[in-house]
Amino acid sequence: MEEEKRPIDRRELKLRARQAMRESRPGAMRVTLVYLLLAAGISTAVGLLIPSPLTTYTVYTAMGADPETAVVLALEQAGGISFFLNILLTLLTMVLSFGYSAWALGRSRGEELGYRELFHGFRMAGRVIGMRLWVLVLTFLWGLAVAIPAALLIGALLLVGVSGGADGAVYLSDGAAIAVVVLVLVIYLAAVVLLAIITLRYAMSDYTLLDAPEAGAFAAVRRSKELMRGRKRTCFVLLLSFLGWFLLIILLMLLPMIVCGGLLMVAAVGAPALMLPIGALMTALAFLLPLPLECWLAPYVSLTCANFYNELIGRGAPRPQTPEWEFPAL
Repeated sequence: MEEEKRPIDRRELKLRARQAMRESRPGAMRVTLVYLLLAAGISTAVGLLIPSPLTTYTVYTAMGADPETAVVLALEQAGGISFFLNILLTLLTMVLSFGYSAWALGRSRGEELGYRELFHGFRMAGRVIGMRLWVLVLTFLWGLAVAIPAALLIGALLLVGVSGGADGAVYLSDGAAIAVVVLVLVIYLAAVVLLAIITLRYAMSDYTLLDAPEAGAFAAVRRSKELMRGRKRTCFVLLLSFLGWFLLIILLMLLPMIVCGGLLMVAAVGAPALMLPIGALMTALAFLLPLPLECWLAPYVSLTCANFYNELIGRGAPRPQTPEWEFPAL
């Protein structure tokens, strides 16, 4: 277990975050709304310009083409271009989210920042993309380091438990089958924990790159690992405290899908012409219904994480005054 360093008051980090949201000009929710609309707008524009191969395949099959022909036509029409644009969209999203981190870090330090800060990442796009890709590579390599020994262990256990039957078939003994199931569950839980620990090692990379952009992407990742040594448990518990809000957002997103999904099944039988508008309504409601809560929760979490980083580097602010009324904690 990691040796815990100087305690960090999670409640105080959240109080500072809410105070920064109240004092933000323009408002934190408005900045977040612009950020979310930018991210969703880029994705929607790409989808409208170049439909995905799956969408194209669905259209061709609806027009009466056999499945094999539909696959070929979909890949010819949208496969390569869609793949390229999806990569471009991923890179743009990386840069935009870095800009939102820049806004949160500056706001946590009392700076008056506006919508322009959302485009901060484009000033150093190469370093931002390099840093994010390096984190992905490290996470992938650590994942392989877990997956390969796990596969070998399961394979060895299977070989030990396999026995030949009188009819010539190969059987797995009951004891070996139970052991394999238990081992798979243990390995899965261990992998989840390990990946969470690995992810938390790099959780401060955006902020370290913002504070020292001249050092480069690799140095930012190394600095994050140093800062998070002995602090990953605290960070995990801090993020876990927002779980209730995230579950509520998921519920608000699923609610229109459940209701409209039933309407789609009814329309498919009695009124196929209504399927398209019902599907559009479902998509719109799934985006709009949780949007107000997302616009409140995103800056709350981002500012709290920025405050956590400030504590790690010794730039913590004085304890804020608790207002008379606050949005209730879930």
